[in-house]
Amino acid sequence: MADSIIMKKHANEGAASLYRRFLKHFRSSGIQTSVKQKRFYGRKLSKNIRRKDCINRLTKQATYEKAQREGKIPTPHGK
Repeated sequence: MADSIIMKKHANEGAASLYRRFLKHFRSSGIQTSVKQKRFYGRKLSKNIRRKDCINRLTKQATYEKAQREGKIPTPHGK
């Protein structure tokens, strides 16, 4: 999907009127809303990606806890 608007200047048309015409076309096209939706409301992660993230999180947690037990990382509150 191409999100672009091409406007050509008419004969004897000033820059201000070309800009106004562009803004009118831009507002009515709905491009701004679709761009904002893509920017602020990302799509949901797939099941495989969520699973990989969970496995990665659990392995990091296990290695951290193992390092704490071995004394490589100080435990919180000096325990």
